[in-house]
Amino acid sequence: LLHPLPQSRTRSGEGSGFIISQDGLILTNSHVIRNAAEIVVTLSDGRKYNAVLYSENPLADLALLRIEDSLFEDNLRAEQVAVLGNSDQLKVGEWVIAIGSPFSLQGTVTAGIVSAKGRNLGKGKHHSYGNLIQTDASINPGNSGGPLLNLDGEVVGINTAINPNGQGLGFSIPVNMARRMISDVEQFGVIQQSWLGVAVQDVTQNISVHLGLETPKGAIIQQVMKGTPAQEAGLVARDVILSINGHDIQDKDQLIYRIQEIPVGQIIKIEVSRQGKILEIEAELADKK
Repeated sequence: LLHPLPQSRTRSGEGSGFIISQDGLILTNSHVIRNAAEIVVTLSDGRKYNAVLYSENPLADLALLRIEDSLFEDNLRAEQVAVLGNSDQLKVGEWVIAIGSPFSLQGTVTAGIVSAKGRNLGKGKHHSYGNLIQTDASINPGNSGGPLLNLDGEVVGINTAINPNGQGLGFSIPVNMARRMISDVEQFGVIQQSWLGVAVQDVTQNISVHLGLETPKGAIIQQVMKGTPAQEAGLVARDVILSINGHDIQDKDQLIYRIQEIPVGQIIKIEVSRQGKILEIEAELADKK
């Protein structure tokens, strides 16, 4: 349970998080600790420690905290550390479990199924939500930042959003996005931004007919930037990106978030439709400076 205290110190906020290392690294949502002057972490056994913001990716609504407290001596047990799974392996209909502290009810466990994958909720004031996992596990205020688990006990998502106008509509950030963030911080000290170097738009029904596509899905390239991985790989305008590393791309937002899950320097396989022909092109992602 996380208790961020705003600058005014007139009230406290709450959210959830989970431990990812025995030396006190904790993953949560960035909106949980936004504007916090002080962060207090309460463990499930009742211990409380001060923590600091270690790194964050505000656009993806992810934050990495580190316990910094004179009472803390890197004494977390191995069983208190969450095991990160692979969100790409999740299937629609698979059972999942959400853990958090909705309405200050600490340690609440709810269950449901994966209702959909690749959901796009658009851009908000501080965050941009795309390629989300949708679940009907009960998620409420206070669950934010808590883990979404598969039945093997592996974290597959970070609970982050609800639709207040409906029931059974919870959304989680795929854990592979968090994996990428953690890896970048450990290796480089900062979060890198993977870049292909294309401007894209969604494929509409009219566009799909003109390009010889059977269904209106994918991301059509409007422009290829000079001196980018896309140009070096041979991508051209009017190519339609259909999949990345074997994962279908439904729209431009899913393409953007899928690329951000892949580290800089990795070679990706891109399936494109070019004038009705299917091609497979390889490109090495660069860091967008």
